[in-house]
Amino acid sequence: MSIAVVLVAVLPLGALAVEPAPSTSFSNASKLAHPLAPSASFAQFGSASDTQALSAWLTWDWRGEWALGPRRVTGYWELALSRWSYNGPNGRTRAWLGQLSVKPVFRYTLPTRSNAPWFIEVGVGASLTTVLYQTDTKRFSTRFNFGDQIAFGRCLMAGCASKLSLRIEHFSNGGIRQPNPGENFVQLRYLQRF
Repeated sequence: MSIAVVLVAVLPLGALAVEPAPSTSFSNASKLAHPLAPSASFAQFGSASDTQALSAWLTWDWRGEWALGPRRVTGYWELALSRWSYNGPNGRTRAWLGQLSVKPVFRYTLPTRSNAPWFIEVGVGASLTTVLYQTDTKRFSTRFNFGDQIAFGRCLMAGCASKLSLRIEHFSNGGIRQPNPGENFVQLRYLQRF
């Protein structure tokens, strides 16, 4: 069993096992909203070797927070739609695919005296593409893949009303089927809270 499969199963359960801490100000607004109402939207550009990806969609804040040292761990569910553009297998045409992904993301806000703090995020989730990803140099064997990410970012306004982050995200099928070359994206994301 691959580590990605284990993490997809364990990460959401870990959120349930940690004792919640008192709420902080920026998440109180989301607690008043309808539970199914999204908390933010984002736009993202990513690049991997000869592949570019544009992504957008929504996030839903979790209602709990957890103490970790001097700061709090928060999190959210992310639902993303992406379009990958790349050199096709014949090397002469530009190909593209659509991708739908969902993942739980944990956020740790770094200790700082600023009203616009820095943060680190990690997440692992699942994705489904419209076609098999096949470039002139690599080929996935499944349309279903896992995506794991780490991000480093900064809140741009007090209360984290908007955020900018640099992310590294890896997609692969976790060893379900071969070949499994995987693809690594470097991504820039802008998120705006509702």
